Amino acid sequence: MGENPELYGTAFETGWGWCAVTRNGGGEVVQLLLPTKREKAEQFIKNLQWKKFPAVEKAVRDYFKGVRADFSGIRLCMDGMPDFHRKVYKQLLKVPYGKRVTYKELARMAGNPNASRAVGGAMRRNPIPLIIPCHRVIRSDGATGQFSADGGPAFKRRMLEMESSRDSRSNLN
Repeated sequence: MGENPELYGTAFETGWGWCAVTRNGGGEVVQLLLPTKREKAEQFIKNLQWKKFPAVEKAVRDYFKGVRADFSGIRLCMDGMPDFHRKVYKQLLKVPYGKRVTYKELARMAGNPNASRAVGGAMRRNPIPLIIPCHRVIRSDGATGQFSADGGPAFKRRMLEMESSRDSRSNLN
C-alpha cells in the first residue's frame, strides 16, 4: 500500500458500514468515504500507506452510534479547492448538529445569495462529507435533495433523522 508517500489511509467499520479516510503528511483529512461495503472502503485507500487515525475514527464511529461527535479538533485539507467551495464549506462547518440549512441560505452565508446551484455543485464535490456536513443542506421546499453517498437521499434522510431524534446522546456525558 505504499505508492503515494504523501497520503495515508485507513478503513474501519462503523455501525452503518465501512468508512475510509485519507490524510496528508501534515495530518489534515483530505477525503472521507461514508459508510459502504468493506471492499469499497478498502479500494478507496488501496494505493496509500496504511495509518490509523484514532481521533477521526472515534469521532466517525461515535457519530454513527448516534452520539454528537466532536469534529472540531480535526484539521481539514482544503488545498486545491475552488475558492467558492472553500467559502461554502467554511460556512457549512458552522451549521450545528441537528440543524439544517437550505442551499439558498448557504449561498447567502457564503456571500453569493444567487448561487444556490453552485452550492449544490460544491455539495456534490465535497471530499470530506460528514465532517463538512453536506447532509445538513436541504432544498428550500424542505425536501432532502440529492446525496452522493451509497444509499443516496435515503441515507441522507437517515442521517438527518438520527441527528434530530430526541434521544441522540452527547459525547459530553
